[in-house]
Amino acid sequence: MMVDNRSKGHVLRGGLATVVLCAVAFFGGSLWEKSTSRGGALREDQLRQLQQVLDGLQTQAQTISNRQVVPPPPIQNIQQPKPKLPKPVVAPVAAPRSMIDVCDFPRPTSAVEHYDETYFGWQVKENRNNVGWQLTRLKPSLEASPRAAVLEVGCSGGYTLARVSAGSKHCFEINDAAIRHARATFPDIHIYSKWADVPDDTIDYAYSFDSFEHHASPLDNLMCLFQKMRRGGEVHIEVPFEHAGMGGTALDVYGRRYKPGNVNNHLFTWSPMLLGNMVHASGFRVKACRDGEEIFRMWKAQGRQNVHGPREVLAIWCIGVKD
Repeated sequence: MMVDNRSKGHVLRGGLATVVLCAVAFFGGSLWEKSTSRGGALREDQLRQLQQVLDGLQTQAQTISNRQVVPPPPIQNIQQPKPKLPKPVVAPVAAPRSMIDVCDFPRPTSAVEHYDETYFGWQVKENRNNVGWQLTRLKPSLEASPRAAVLEVGCSGGYTLARVSAGSKHCFEINDAAIRHARATFPDIHIYSKWADVPDDTIDYAYSFDSFEHHASPLDNLMCLFQKMRRGGEVHIEVPFEHAGMGGTALDVYGRRYKPGNVNNHLFTWSPMLLGNMVHASGFRVKACRDGEEIFRMWKAQGRQNVHGPREVLAIWCIGVKD
């Protein structure tokens, strides 16, 4: 309840008057008891003494009643200084991983050991047979910039890259047997087994055929490739189209059935959406991304009958540009 200063003064004066009256009553009662205890009435001198006391008390009470009560100063809302607390120790925010850190990622032992001398002996036959159609696919882009620095991801023995017309030829390969063979056979090809060894911003055109499905971390590899590309550089990536429409031996070859010890050792299977998303996530602008069924339907609509083998139909390819 709020009480103003005037009300406080009335309360104080009333309290003092009450104290005076109580004192008079006590003193008068004390004299009365002393007189009656001796069996007589108050003497005249006692009455005068009592009257003097009463007059004095009344005078004091009147003085107190008329006195101006000075209220205490209002309590100010003084803000106490806040105690200084020690600053919390905040751990520094770790900087995002650089591309070099990503490019030095460890590879699972089983994924690397599979690609040995035996695997290369089987692969090199396929590699030689595929040179023709691979060059056909690359021809439009390579003719546009014949003096470009070209890199192949997964060049194996280097047979396709060796026939590419380019200012400089580069290869990223993890199979030691394939690296030894390519270096001995095609000394003009610069071969790297670590992305960190590939100079940044040096590649004008990069391509890959049937390689990224073998990678333990295809997105990390694409991010590293993006770092090595020059602005305006283009990448052409092609992977197997392992879809449900296949039949016969394709079910075994392209992974629709699980077969222990399969020589391909694919770690990823693809769709146009997945490949396009991965190319985009690595930093490239997706220029085109199609699958073999789309190509087959296009050729059928054109009345084309002579498809160059099943290769075009059993592939997904994507083209990205580094803007």
